[in-house]
Amino acid sequence: MNNLPKEFKFSKKLGQNFLIDKTIPKRIVQESGTDGKNILEIGPGAGALTVELASSASSVLALEVDPLLIAPLKEMFATCPNVQIEHTDALKCDIAALCDDYFGSDADVVVRANLPYAITSPILIKLIESRRFSDVTVMVQLEVAERIAAKAGSPEYGAFSIFCQYYTEPKLLFKVPPTAFYPRPKVTSAVIKMTSKIPEFSENEKELFRLVKLAFAQRRKTLVNALSSRYDKERVLNALQKLNFTPDIRGERLSVADFASLAAELNKSA
Repeated sequence: MNNLPKEFKFSKKLGQNFLIDKTIPKRIVQESGTDGKNILEIGPGAGALTVELASSASSVLALEVDPLLIAPLKEMFATCPNVQIEHTDALKCDIAALCDDYFGSDADVVVRANLPYAITSPILIKLIESRRFSDVTVMVQLEVAERIAAKAGSPEYGAFSIFCQYYTEPKLLFKVPPTAFYPRPKVTSAVIKMTSKIPEFSENEKELFRLVKLAFAQRRKTLVNALSSRYDKERVLNALQKLNFTPDIRGERLSVADFASLAAELNKSA
Protein backbone atom coordinates (compact mmCIF):
# COMPACT_ATOMS: atom_id res chain seq x y z
CA MET A 1 0.00 0.00 0.00
CA ASN A 2 2.97 2.28 -0.56
CA ASN A 3 1.04 4.08 -3.30
CA LEU A 4 -1.41 5.66 -0.84
CA PRO A 5 -1.10 9.45 -0.39
CA LYS A 6 0.18 10.74 2.97
CA GLU A 7 -3.14 12.44 3.71
CA PHE A 8 -5.10 9.22 3.19
CA LYS A 9 -7.07 7.93 6.17
CA PHE A 10 -9.03 4.68 6.19
CA SER A 11 -12.75 5.40 6.18
CA LYS A 12 -15.12 3.35 8.35
CA LYS A 13 -18.01 4.93 6.47
CA LEU A 14 -16.68 3.54 3.17
CA GLY A 15 -15.81 0.21 4.78
CA GLN A 16 -12.20 0.35 3.64
CA ASN A 17 -10.32 -2.84 4.47
CA PHE A 18 -7.56 -3.31 1.90
CA LEU A 19 -6.04 -6.66 0.97
CA ILE A 20 -2.45 -7.08 2.15
CA ASP A 21 -2.14 -10.85 1.66
CA LYS A 22 -0.90 -11.10 -1.94
CA THR A 23 -2.00 -14.71 -2.28
CA ILE A 24 -5.69 -13.80 -2.02
CA PRO A 25 -5.98 -11.69 -5.22
CA LYS A 26 -4.07 -14.40 -7.10
CA ARG A 27 -6.46 -17.03 -5.81
CA ILE A 28 -9.52 -14.94 -6.74
CA VAL A 29 -8.19 -14.67 -10.29
CA GLN A 30 -7.37 -18.36 -10.52
CA GLU A 31 -10.60 -19.72 -9.05
CA SER A 32 -13.04 -17.26 -10.65
CA GLY A 33 -11.50 -17.30 -14.12
CA THR A 34 -10.42 -13.99 -15.67
CA ASP A 35 -8.32 -14.86 -18.72
CA GLY A 36 -9.25 -12.65 -21.66
CA LYS A 37 -12.42 -11.35 -19.98
CA ASN A 38 -13.93 -7.89 -19.66
CA ILE A 39 -14.03 -7.12 -15.96
CA LEU A 40 -15.84 -4.58 -13.84
CA GLU A 41 -14.12 -4.08 -10.48
CA ILE A 42 -15.88 -2.21 -7.70
CA GLY A 43 -13.73 -0.57 -5.04
CA PRO A 44 -10.13 -1.24 -6.16
CA GLY A 45 -8.79 0.46 -3.02
CA ALA A 46 -5.00 0.25 -3.11
CA GLY A 47 -5.12 -1.84 -6.30
CA ALA A 48 -4.06 -5.28 -4.99
CA LEU A 49 -6.78 -7.16 -6.87
CA THR A 50 -6.61 -4.79 -9.85
CA VAL A 51 -2.95 -5.73 -10.43
CA GLU A 52 -3.85 -9.40 -10.75
CA LEU A 53 -6.88 -8.69 -12.93
CA ALA A 54 -4.83 -6.51 -15.27
CA SER A 55 -2.33 -9.31 -15.85
CA SER A 56 -4.92 -11.68 -17.31
CA ALA A 57 -8.05 -9.77 -18.30
CA SER A 58 -8.74 -8.26 -21.69
CA SER A 59 -9.98 -5.06 -20.10
CA VAL A 60 -10.69 -3.78 -16.58
CA LEU A 61 -13.00 -0.94 -15.57
CA ALA A 62 -12.43 -0.12 -11.89
CA LEU A 63 -14.94 2.07 -10.04
CA GLU A 64 -13.62 3.91 -6.97
CA VAL A 65 -15.67 6.28 -4.81
CA ASP A 66 -12.83 7.73 -2.67
CA PRO A 67 -11.37 10.83 -4.40
CA LEU A 68 -8.07 10.45 -2.55
CA LEU A 69 -7.42 7.12 -4.29
CA ILE A 70 -8.05 8.18 -7.87
CA ALA A 71 -4.69 9.87 -8.57
CA PRO A 72 -2.52 7.12 -7.05
CA LEU A 73 -4.54 4.43 -8.81
CA LYS A 74 -4.25 6.18 -12.17
CA GLU A 75 -0.51 6.59 -11.61
CA MET A 76 -0.19 2.96 -10.58
CA PHE A 77 -1.87 1.75 -13.80
CA ALA A 78 -0.58 4.42 -16.16
CA THR A 79 1.34 1.79 -18.14
CA CYS A 80 -1.61 -0.61 -18.28
CA PRO A 81 -3.72 0.28 -21.33
CA ASN A 82 -6.28 -2.36 -20.42
CA VAL A 83 -7.18 -0.66 -17.08
CA GLN A 84 -9.49 2.33 -16.70
CA ILE A 85 -9.96 3.96 -13.28
CA GLU A 86 -13.31 5.72 -12.92
CA HIS A 87 -14.19 8.02 -10.01
CA THR A 88 -17.82 7.18 -9.27
CA ASP A 89 -20.16 5.74 -6.68
CA ALA A 90 -21.23 2.26 -7.79
CA LEU A 91 -24.43 2.55 -5.77
CA LYS A 92 -25.53 5.73 -7.53
CA CYS A 93 -24.28 5.36 -11.11
CA ASP A 94 -25.84 3.48 -14.02
CA ILE A 95 -23.49 0.50 -13.96
CA ALA A 96 -24.90 -1.16 -17.07
CA ALA A 97 -24.56 2.07 -19.09
CA LEU A 98 -20.96 2.53 -17.92
CA CYS A 99 -20.13 -1.00 -19.04
CA ASP A 100 -21.86 -0.49 -22.38
CA ASP A 101 -19.83 2.68 -22.97
CA TYR A 102 -16.51 1.17 -21.95
CA PHE A 103 -16.71 -2.43 -23.15
CA GLY A 104 -19.41 -2.14 -25.84
CA SER A 105 -23.10 -2.94 -25.56
CA ASP A 106 -22.67 -6.49 -26.87
CA ALA A 107 -19.60 -7.35 -24.79
CA ASP A 108 -19.74 -10.05 -22.15
CA VAL A 109 -18.74 -8.57 -18.77
CA VAL A 110 -18.02 -10.16 -15.39
CA VAL A 111 -17.61 -8.59 -11.95
CA ARG A 112 -14.68 -9.06 -9.57
CA ALA A 113 -14.64 -7.12 -6.31
CA ASN A 114 -13.72 -6.93 -2.65
CA LEU A 115 -16.98 -5.36 -1.47
CA PRO A 116 -17.29 -3.12 1.60
CA TYR A 117 -19.48 -4.93 4.14
CA ALA A 118 -21.86 -1.98 4.58
CA ILE A 119 -22.99 -1.94 0.94
CA THR A 120 -22.78 -5.63 0.09
CA SER A 121 -26.51 -6.37 -0.24
CA PRO A 122 -27.55 -3.23 -2.18
CA ILE A 123 -24.61 -3.59 -4.56
CA LEU A 124 -25.33 -7.28 -5.21
CA ILE A 125 -29.02 -6.57 -5.78
CA LYS A 126 -28.11 -3.81 -8.24
CA LEU A 127 -25.61 -5.99 -10.11
CA ILE A 128 -27.95 -8.98 -10.32
CA GLU A 129 -31.03 -6.98 -11.29
CA SER A 130 -29.12 -5.26 -14.10
CA ARG A 131 -28.87 -8.65 -15.90
CA ARG A 132 -25.67 -7.25 -17.47
CA PHE A 133 -23.07 -9.64 -16.04
CA SER A 134 -22.47 -13.28 -16.86
CA ASP A 135 -21.01 -13.84 -13.42
CA VAL A 136 -20.34 -11.87 -10.25
CA THR A 137 -17.43 -12.96 -8.05
CA VAL A 138 -17.07 -10.97 -4.86
CA MET A 139 -15.44 -11.07 -1.47
CA VAL A 140 -18.02 -10.48 1.26
CA GLN A 141 -18.57 -11.22 4.93
CA LEU A 142 -18.69 -15.00 5.43
CA GLU A 143 -22.19 -14.96 6.90
CA VAL A 144 -23.46 -13.10 3.82
CA ALA A 145 -21.85 -15.66 1.50
CA GLU A 146 -23.47 -18.44 3.53
CA ARG A 147 -26.87 -16.73 3.24
CA ILE A 148 -26.50 -16.39 -0.52
CA ALA A 149 -25.69 -20.08 -0.98
CA ALA A 150 -27.98 -21.43 1.80
CA LYS A 151 -30.30 -24.35 1.14
CA ALA A 152 -33.98 -24.43 2.11
CA GLY A 153 -34.44 -25.46 5.72
CA SER A 154 -31.09 -24.14 6.96
CA PRO A 155 -30.89 -21.28 9.51
CA GLU A 156 -29.11 -19.05 6.97
CA TYR A 157 -31.81 -19.47 4.31
CA GLY A 158 -34.05 -16.47 3.68
CA ALA A 159 -35.48 -14.00 1.17
CA PHE A 160 -32.00 -12.87 0.04
CA SER A 161 -30.99 -16.50 -0.59
CA ILE A 162 -34.04 -16.95 -2.82
CA PHE A 163 -33.42 -13.72 -4.72
CA CYS A 164 -29.81 -14.65 -5.45
CA GLN A 165 -30.62 -18.25 -6.36
CA TYR A 166 -33.49 -17.24 -8.62
CA TYR A 167 -31.14 -15.27 -10.88
CA THR A 168 -27.80 -17.02 -10.30
CA GLU A 169 -26.07 -20.24 -9.32
CA PRO A 170 -23.91 -19.35 -6.29
CA LYS A 171 -20.79 -21.22 -5.27
CA LEU A 172 -18.68 -20.39 -2.22
CA LEU A 173 -15.06 -20.57 -3.44
CA PHE A 174 -12.99 -20.06 -0.28
CA LYS A 175 -12.80 -18.30 3.08
CA VAL A 176 -10.50 -15.35 3.84
CA PRO A 177 -9.19 -14.67 7.38
CA PRO A 178 -9.17 -11.18 8.95
CA THR A 179 -5.35 -11.21 8.80
CA ALA A 180 -5.53 -10.79 5.01
CA PHE A 181 -6.67 -7.17 5.42
CA TYR A 182 -5.57 -3.82 6.78
CA PRO A 183 -7.23 -2.51 8.83
CA ARG A 184 -8.09 -5.96 10.14
CA PRO A 185 -11.87 -6.62 10.25
CA LYS A 186 -13.44 -8.47 13.17
CA VAL A 187 -15.03 -11.15 10.99
CA THR A 188 -14.03 -13.79 8.46
CA SER A 189 -14.70 -13.09 4.79
CA ALA A 190 -15.40 -15.38 1.85
CA VAL A 191 -15.21 -15.27 -1.92
CA ILE A 192 -18.38 -16.35 -3.67
CA LYS A 193 -19.04 -16.76 -7.39
CA MET A 194 -22.58 -16.19 -8.68
CA THR A 195 -23.07 -17.39 -12.24
CA SER A 196 -26.05 -15.80 -13.98
CA LYS A 197 -28.80 -18.02 -15.33
CA ILE A 198 -32.12 -17.59 -17.10
CA PRO A 199 -34.86 -17.61 -14.44
CA GLU A 200 -36.98 -20.74 -14.68
CA PHE A 201 -40.20 -19.33 -13.24
CA SER A 202 -40.61 -15.94 -14.91
CA GLU A 203 -44.34 -16.45 -15.59
CA ASN A 204 -45.19 -15.90 -11.90
CA GLU A 205 -42.08 -13.92 -10.95
CA LYS A 206 -43.79 -10.93 -9.31
CA GLU A 207 -46.12 -13.12 -7.30
CA LEU A 208 -43.27 -15.41 -6.29
CA PHE A 209 -41.34 -12.52 -4.75
CA ARG A 210 -44.47 -11.18 -3.05
CA LEU A 211 -44.89 -14.57 -1.39
CA VAL A 212 -41.23 -14.69 -0.41
CA LYS A 213 -41.38 -11.22 1.15
CA LEU A 214 -44.47 -12.14 3.19
CA ALA A 215 -43.12 -15.56 4.17
CA PHE A 216 -39.90 -14.18 5.64
CA ALA A 217 -41.27 -10.94 7.11
CA GLN A 218 -42.15 -13.01 10.17
CA ARG A 219 -40.35 -16.26 9.48
CA ARG A 220 -41.54 -18.03 12.64
CA LYS A 221 -45.11 -17.93 11.35
CA THR A 222 -46.56 -20.75 9.28
CA LEU A 223 -47.12 -19.91 5.62
CA VAL A 224 -50.88 -19.93 6.16
CA ASN A 225 -50.58 -17.17 8.75
CA ALA A 226 -47.73 -15.31 7.04
CA LEU A 227 -49.70 -15.00 3.79
CA SER A 228 -53.02 -14.14 5.46
CA SER A 229 -52.63 -10.40 4.82
CA ARG A 230 -52.85 -11.11 1.07
CA TYR A 231 -54.75 -14.41 0.78
CA ASP A 232 -57.67 -16.09 2.46
CA LYS A 233 -56.33 -18.82 4.77
CA GLU A 234 -58.54 -21.49 3.23
CA ARG A 235 -57.19 -20.65 -0.18
CA VAL A 236 -53.60 -21.03 1.03
CA LEU A 237 -54.42 -24.30 2.77
CA ASN A 238 -55.96 -25.71 -0.41
CA ALA A 239 -52.93 -24.67 -2.45
CA LEU A 240 -50.54 -26.26 0.04
CA GLN A 241 -52.57 -29.46 0.04
CA LYS A 242 -52.45 -29.69 -3.76
CA LEU A 243 -48.67 -29.34 -3.60
CA ASN A 244 -48.40 -31.99 -0.86
CA PHE A 245 -47.17 -29.57 1.81
CA THR A 246 -48.32 -29.86 5.42
CA PRO A 247 -50.65 -27.12 6.73
CA ASP A 248 -48.08 -25.99 9.32
CA ILE A 249 -45.14 -25.58 6.93
CA ARG A 250 -43.04 -22.42 7.17
CA GLY A 251 -41.53 -20.47 4.30
CA GLU A 252 -37.98 -21.43 5.26
CA ARG A 253 -38.73 -25.02 4.16
CA LEU A 254 -39.64 -24.05 0.56
CA SER A 255 -37.10 -23.93 -2.25
CA VAL A 256 -37.24 -21.40 -5.09
CA ALA A 257 -39.11 -23.97 -7.18
CA ASP A 258 -41.55 -24.60 -4.33
CA PHE A 259 -42.36 -20.91 -4.01
CA ALA A 260 -42.87 -20.73 -7.78
CA SER A 261 -45.26 -23.67 -7.64
CA LEU A 262 -47.18 -22.07 -4.79
CA ALA A 263 -47.40 -18.76 -6.67
CA ALA A 264 -48.76 -20.57 -9.72
CA GLU A 265 -51.29 -22.51 -7.65
CA LEU A 266 -52.55 -19.40 -5.87
CA ASN A 267 -52.89 -17.62 -9.20
CA LYS A 268 -55.03 -20.49 -10.49
CA SER A 269 -57.46 -20.07 -7.62
CA ALA A 270 -57.61 -16.26 -7.91
